[in-house]
Amino acid sequence: MPLVVPKDLSDAIASVKSADHNSYRWCVWGYVKSNTLKLVATGQGDYTDLTDAKNLCQDSELQYGLTNSPDGVKTAFFEWTGSGVGGMKRSYMLRNHGEIDKLIGYVHHRFSSDGDQDKLKAEIHALGIYEGGALIGEVKGWQPDMQEYLALWAEVDPVKGWDPSTQWIYKWNPYGIFSLGNLPEEDKEKFKQFYKRCEGVPEEILDKGLLRKIKQLCEAEKDEDIPKFTEDEAVILSRLAGIFEKIDARDDTGQPNKLKKHDPGTEFQTKKNETKKFKPIDPDPESDDPEPSSDEELPDEEDPVPDPVDELPAPDSDDPDPLEDPDEKTYYVYSTSLGQNAQTASQVYQVKMILDLHKIKYEEVDLYLDGLAGGTRRSEMTAKSGSRVLPQIFINDKYLEGGFDEFMWLNEIGEL
Repeated sequence: MPLVVPKDLSDAIASVKSADHNSYRWCVWGYVKSNTLKLVATGQGDYTDLTDAKNLCQDSELQYGLTNSPDGVKTAFFEWTGSGVGGMKRSYMLRNHGEIDKLIGYVHHRFSSDGDQDKLKAEIHALGIYEGGALIGEVKGWQPDMQEYLALWAEVDPVKGWDPSTQWIYKWNPYGIFSLGNLPEEDKEKFKQFYKRCEGVPEEILDKGLLRKIKQLCEAEKDEDIPKFTEDEAVILSRLAGIFEKIDARDDTGQPNKLKKHDPGTEFQTKKNETKKFKPIDPDPESDDPEPSSDEELPDEEDPVPDPVDELPAPDSDDPDPLEDPDEKTYYVYSTSLGQNAQTASQVYQVKMILDLHKIKYEEVDLYLDGLAGGTRRSEMTAKSGSRVLPQIFINDKYLEGGFDEFMWLNEIGEL
């Protein structure tokens, strides 16, 4: 049963994300029952008002919150589970995870607390982003949203032909072994600005662990203070430098400070001025495949139809051939070995471990290695799911919309 969202709640969320100084700074909502939400409170203050016990942090409630930064550019999402919430009610969050994500859209930071109000406040305060009164006036310069960051990230993809040596940070050392003696004097201030800009990059692109290492590198006064970076991390830093250059170039042209938003749809770019289309996935895996329309191409990567062979004699055994089982499930787990953060790696490991325990057939798809080999699995995945966030899970050809959380829920209720 779909999640019921009242209009006052959807309006409040839109207000928080509008970056209009006349709108709400934050809102809180909870459950009427397992599939019905309700708006609890709204306000104009900062996160200290949001996390007040009468708003978000109620011991007996399961609640969500959304707030924006004083300049209205960034948003943070909160999941609160009160210490007095029972086991059945706790399952609501996991069950509705996918629909809640659709409701809130992209957010810059996420917080989750299991009844510890002080710890939650300390985590928010440590960021130094969501406190203080609202700033009135427009924010200057282009502030990319998540889809725009993904589009920029694709433009500086070394797999697609970008030369990392063109970026100043990669020239410093492409192997991640940085030395202050090799850093040109004119780049020292440039690097401090680089770190400040990295603080605004979405966590899906730059995880907290790598951001901390960038800060240590920025603050290092001798080589012994510099953390060790992997080669992949050095590439990520260089790609970020390329993104910032593109943002600056867009700001300097005086053009409207927005990229055209990526439409996941069924199209993807393969070569310059060339577009391929994927046939939409049939939502019912048991139904017959529809005939393609006259203007619809099948993907080049589709497996060819095998040549007919002479009929083999029937085997002596009456046992059915397991290869002919139409109900057999194969899970496809999409991940990447380039720039994978700790959370993604942990989720992929847990998914594979559970599938192994249940002896369920699966295939892990490394999008980075596939791209190096000239494959198109990344584009296929995006066209089918409409998302670039990893890991992604498919059951046969059907996208598991709730991702890792839905997978864990299916395992918990025994429906893998």
